[in-house]
Amino acid sequence: MTTARLGSTPLGRRAQTKLGEYLPAAVVFVLAISVWEAAVFGFNIQFYLLPAPHVIVQAFRDQAALLVERYVVGRQDIGRLGDPLQLDHVDGHVPAVLVPGHP
Repeated sequence: MTTARLGSTPLGRRAQTKLGEYLPAAVVFVLAISVWEAAVFGFNIQFYLLPAPHVIVQAFRDQAALLVERYVVGRQDIGRLGDPLQLDHVDGHVPAVLVPGHP
């Protein structure tokens, strides 16, 4: 009984190629985020100057519903403009800007 290795089929070779392309970038990304997190705590940087990555992720998680709601409203406003590149005032406000209290 023979077993197929990762690079022995066309699909396996493509997966191996893609893994070889993206793995170094993923490692550098994770390393950079780790150094950032450690630097914020190691140098006692205040969160309002440079928030740690976990604080940013937590803020997005806490505000996810609001962000999605504002994104949908902003997309509807841009759709009313006709030209998505035109950022002109419509009904007294600038579309695509997330403004608290925006209807």
